[in-house]
Amino acid sequence: MKKSRRPKRAAQTPPAAPTPDEIQVRLKPLLGIPPTIYVPVVWTLLIVFVLFVLLLLPGILNPGAYLTVITAPARASVYLDDGFAGTSPCTVFLPDGVHTLRVRKAGWDTAVESVEIRGRRFATLFFPHHVEIRTPLSLEEPAVPVNQVLASLSSWSLTTPPISTYALPPLLTWLADDARTTPAPDHRERLTEAAAHALAHAVPFLSHTDQAVDLARAILVLSEARTGPTPSAPLAALRMALSLLQEHPGLLSVLPALLPSAPADAYQENAFYHTHVERRLSSLSPYRITTPAPAPDTLGHGPFVFRALPGGELYPSSREEDLDGGKARVLSPRPWRIAPFYILDREVTKGMYALFLQAHPEWSPQAKAALVEQGLVDGTYLYDYATLEEDAPLPYVSWYAAQAFCRWLEDYLPPSITAHYEVRLPAEQEWEWAVRLSGLAEISQSSRPRPPEPFAGAAKDKRGIASLLGNLWEWTAGPYYSLYALAPPVDEVLSWHTIEAGVDEPASRTVRGGSILQARLAPPMRGVLHPSWTSPVVGFRPILIRRHDG
Repeated sequence: MKKSRRPKRAAQTPPAAPTPDEIQVRLKPLLGIPPTIYVPVVWTLLIVFVLFVLLLLPGILNPGAYLTVITAPARASVYLDDGFAGTSPCTVFLPDGVHTLRVRKAGWDTAVESVEIRGRRFATLFFPHHVEIRTPLSLEEPAVPVNQVLASLSSWSLTTPPISTYALPPLLTWLADDARTTPAPDHRERLTEAAAHALAHAVPFLSHTDQAVDLARAILVLSEARTGPTPSAPLAALRMALSLLQEHPGLLSVLPALLPSAPADAYQENAFYHTHVERRLSSLSPYRITTPAPAPDTLGHGPFVFRALPGGELYPSSREEDLDGGKARVLSPRPWRIAPFYILDREVTKGMYALFLQAHPEWSPQAKAALVEQGLVDGTYLYDYATLEEDAPLPYVSWYAAQAFCRWLEDYLPPSITAHYEVRLPAEQEWEWAVRLSGLAEISQSSRPRPPEPFAGAAKDKRGIASLLGNLWEWTAGPYYSLYALAPPVDEVLSWHTIEAGVDEPASRTVRGGSILQARLAPPMRGVLHPSWTSPVVGFRPILIRRHDG
């Protein structure tokens, strides 16, 4: 019997995958609600939520506005609710409510006002609500901003030349701009005149090219403050520049020091420079006596002996020629006029200072912590006082301490002296005048004793004055001018920079005379220290100068 063969089935081809167009998704009803209803509702709610988060929620969570404070003049300190907010013009966010705005600027009255903020709620994330307040300031005392600028300028003059990582602030341009933008016309006129006076006094502080550029810009801005934005403003700037040259004729000789190398070389190679600057200066001598010394030859009381010096004319000169043994090169054709005065015949000794401490124990070594806290001395004040000999020159004394000593000495000396003379530190020019008259041109390390030398063993000049060069550096009354050749006259230096301690004082004071540490010394050599610093090689000596009413 034959087996029947079953027919073979043909292999079945698997169904082809559906194309995206053939795929259908069927949503099930949700809680009996068909998809055609709940899907549009979900999308609508999602869009509403996103719009709420972006357009309404920021205004609800953080209601407020951005307050922009603009002052005239600018660069004022802005305080909101007793917190520092920035320097005007500045913008800060404030929440809804009433806030107290205070605007402070040295020399201007403090402006105080209430600010009510009611920020909108809608679209604050994309279009924040802004409120602008313009606050005009009222000038109180023009000398305050002027002195502040000169103080800052003297500090910046001592820094290293600016590099790409930092730039010197345009202090003079800011001052001129303050004058230009002061709202009240009478206040603007007062500050403009004070600023013009400040520009003339700022010239000796210049030590970098950036500062010279700042001065030039300040002249242009200040000229606009005087004339307004008119075609005559450039002419006013030219007149001011010529006035500065007339006040500081030595500027022509020191200008190369303020210019970049290429313009400086071109200027010095110019025929005008050789004819009108070099030839004129080479014909001058460093000093000339014009007024006899006061009588008697000496004044004093107790251990203090002051020697009389005549008056005359002192020309600023360079130190290089003195050190080379040649004639000192005069740097400015305008001399300083030096009135006759008396100078202490020695640097102040420990014994002299002990008399001062007896009358003022608040300056004693035991009071050093309090003096340091007040910023009048540093931590080394009177460091070796206990071991110092009575007749030894006193180091480790700050400028402030020297000033206090001079005020005490005026009370210590008899009325027969103080009725006609005041006691103070010498101005820098007066100190150099004393050295020039002493005949000390240059000394080297080998000709000096190693430690600071007491008066008894020290060499004296023909007037009996000892240790003017090479014993201790000595404090002077005035600030440190970077361009000594352009320093103002003595009376102006002392009137513009009070000799009392105060926050408006320039940060630097000049010391003169050199010390045992210098290999070679000459009369024009200068140093600079902060008035609170003390040093093992810095002392002082006072002078007697005739009172204007005496």
